[in-house]
Amino acid sequence: MKNRIYTYMFATFFFSLAFTLFQILYFNHISDSFYGFHPHVFAYLFIASMLVAGIMEGWCYFLPVLSKHTRFVYIGIMIMNVLLWIMPYYLSVYLHMLCIYVSILMAYQLFAYTQANEQLKIIQQKIQEKDVQ
Repeated sequence: MKNRIYTYMFATFFFSLAFTLFQILYFNHISDSFYGFHPHVFAYLFIASMLVAGIMEGWCYFLPVLSKHTRFVYIGIMIMNVLLWIMPYYLSVYLHMLCIYVSILMAYQLFAYTQANEQLKIIQQKIQEKDVQ
């Protein structure tokens, strides 16, 4: 379960961060080349990383641990990430930072929920052991 939580945290954070960096590097046109690489190279790298992170996020979305409220927020982040393609880069950078912040909060909520579940299972086991004695 903990591995899934870390995967979820990594995927949501990296997905939003990849979008942000892509917007800054590609649409801002800092220079024709960035450390000798054409911006298109970064564009393809970030698109590939977004696909990987998106698959990971899609897999984590189906975790039964997530509550309905969390799922709605999560779907909202995914929709916002897609809609930000058509926004100006300076506006989308701020919104992506908001996505990153909300993703971290959601990951913390998921982590706290699973920790509470583990403690509840331990307490239930102790109660069952006392009942048996």
